[in-house]
Amino acid sequence: MIDTILDSWIRAAEAGEPVWLNDVRTACAKAPGCSRVVFRLTLCDGTRRDFVHFLPPWADGAQRGFVRELLCACVFNTLSAFSGRELRIFHDTKNEALAGLLAELPALFQTEEPRRSGYGKAVSVMAIATIPTYILTAINPLYRTLADRFGRKIFLFI
Repeated sequence: MIDTILDSWIRAAEAGEPVWLNDVRTACAKAPGCSRVVFRLTLCDGTRRDFVHFLPPWADGAQRGFVRELLCACVFNTLSAFSGRELRIFHDTKNEALAGLLAELPALFQTEEPRRSGYGKAVSVMAIATIPTYILTAINPLYRTLADRFGRKIFLFI
């Protein structure tokens, strides 16, 4: 079912029709087979706020591309709206396809680049709001432990 819905969103986008993020999020939250992903954002004042998203599974490259853009839009909107000191992303680690997609986020958001464009602009704004900012990208929980221990600002995928 979600496979058919994904294809309809892709066709609409290719035709230049709007595909509203809220409609996609609502459908994915209700559809069976979608993976729960939690963004835990540490705000500038130190408080934490969780944002729950559901990402659909994909069957081909076009669907994967759509899900990647959906994920990027969710991250970008979260960072743009709230800024913050740290973003951690929690997901089911048994879902290797999703883990692979999440591992692409540092490159897509240009976390290691001194100048950023596109999605990376949200990271630049985050860096300005929390100077000095150290961004650590990690899949391995050991890195998370080290980052927490040394008090660095982190952008983690767990």
